[in-house]
Amino acid sequence: MKRGLTELGHECRCETSLAAGIGLLSEGWADIALVDASLPSPAANSKALTDANRPKTPILLSTSFDRPLDRSNCTLSADDYIVKPFELTALVERMEAMLGRR
Repeated sequence: MKRGLTELGHECRCETSLAAGIGLLSEGWADIALVDASLPSPAANSKALTDANRPKTPILLSTSFDRPLDRSNCTLSADDYIVKPFELTALVERMEAMLGRR
């Protein structure tokens, strides 16, 4: 995914933990964050995403949940979500739509 986004002209950073990613957001590094819902420690991830000190950067959650209840839970901790598997073009369209909402 990083290679595909880079080839389309986007600058990407990948982190293996949500804490490290939020650190980048706190530094103002990114315009948008793509967070994989399957990162380790889901309870901690949910708390970090709903924390009042969460950076203002829009967060797009990629998830394998596909039932309506699961989807609504995803949007509680992120600005939007995309269900895996997804095409790179669908991801870029969703990201561009989110950035246009700011």
